[in-house]
Amino acid sequence: MPRLASQNKEIKDERRQSILNASLVVFALYGKDNTTVDLLTTASKCSHGLFYHYFKNVDQVYDSLFKLPKLIEIKQKILDTNRLYSFQKLEDVVINLLSVLSLDKDSISITAILLDDREKDSLFNNISYLIQKGQKEGDVTGGDPDDIATTFTYIFKGYCSSYLTHKRNKPMLPDKDIVLELFRRRSRI
Repeated sequence: MPRLASQNKEIKDERRQSILNASLVVFALYGKDNTTVDLLTTASKCSHGLFYHYFKNVDQVYDSLFKLPKLIEIKQKILDTNRLYSFQKLEDVVINLLSVLSLDKDSISITAILLDDREKDSLFNNISYLIQKGQKEGDVTGGDPDDIATTFTYIFKGYCSSYLTHKRNKPMLPDKDIVLELFRRRSRI
């Protein structure tokens, strides 16, 4: 007996979601610019034909990830802070990042993708803004805010990459106080 339209839609949605789930680790490890259809089809264990049935290209997969509820939830959780000063807000971002990184493989993959993103309302741009504001408040070290934000994100991106590539031992999370000390403005006597 042939499948119902609703059954076909359910199968299609499951396959599409399966490709998206497999692509999380690929984008986390290789970034958007270095990810290929071959990498995505290998990770999702599907043929090129099946891939192109659901997605036009790598960019469409990447853009679809940013619509995933879990990605949106993690980004909001990382940026969640009600504190007054920028350095305090950066501290909350670090605490929130460490909290997310202690969850599961998908959360770590999503965090790595968010750390790579440089779009208008990205995690990177929010961090760069907090650094710039913190410099004006006198609490954050001097220098180009984007360069400092790059260093900040690389610390956590490095953890994500280590976690996703090491099968046996889970790497140690960065220490909150050490990370923050790297960005704290030192008084000159």
